Amino acid sequence: MKNFCSLLIIFCSLIANASDKRDDIDHLMESFIECDSRFFSEIALHKKSLEDYAEVQNIDQSQAYIVVPDRNKTNANHHQFTTPIYYLSLKITGYYDSALKLGKYGDYYFWGFIIDNTVEEIKTAFNTVVWREMEKELLYTANTKIHYNNDPLDVWHDNANMMIGVKTLPASGTVEKLLLLEKSPEMTLLVCSVQGFFPPKLLQTIRPDIKLNSIDSNNAH
Repeated sequence: MKNFCSLLIIFCSLIANASDKRDDIDHLMESFIECDSRFFSEIALHKKSLEDYAEVQNIDQSQAYIVVPDRNKTNANHHQFTTPIYYLSLKITGYYDSALKLGKYGDYYFWGFIIDNTVEEIKTAFNTVVWREMEKELLYTANTKIHYNNDPLDVWHDNANMMIGVKTLPASGTVEKLLLLEKSPEMTLLVCSVQGFFPPKLLQTIRPDIKLNSIDSNNAH
């Protein structure tokens, strides 16, 4: 009887831990699709759970981020999780973090997840998101916003007419933000993107893991 009780306690503990981890992932993904700094606060809150999948580093006492080898290099700007994260019907296999400085064409930052599902399955899982088709079965956007350089740092406007492509670069004096679902030959990505011409300190209101005026280091500090 004593052994049975011990086993029962262990079994109940494992179930409770699994439930807690699912809750952690739910909170993380719910914050992610907003494409703002709350995502990095959720990473800090659920750091212990996330460390089962990837390296997580603190930014400060209330924020943290998932580490990739080098966000500035295309062959090192993602990290494959040690085991997949399962969220709803999705199999999330890695984290993606890319940064580009293109001079007169603006700065571009992407962060989010590599998902081993079809585009339609991902859209269905995030069924509260209003997706806009850019390329059928290949590229979709949502939550498109725009910030003008004379706006307060926390002000974003709806940007329903935003277009995606090499001929639709952000206009000078603006920053654009959106949720992006993209299927490429290499991987399927669900990422946030913020791009354009950043006034001082705006980037840190969205990406606290990136140093101001620098994308040379993958570390916030």
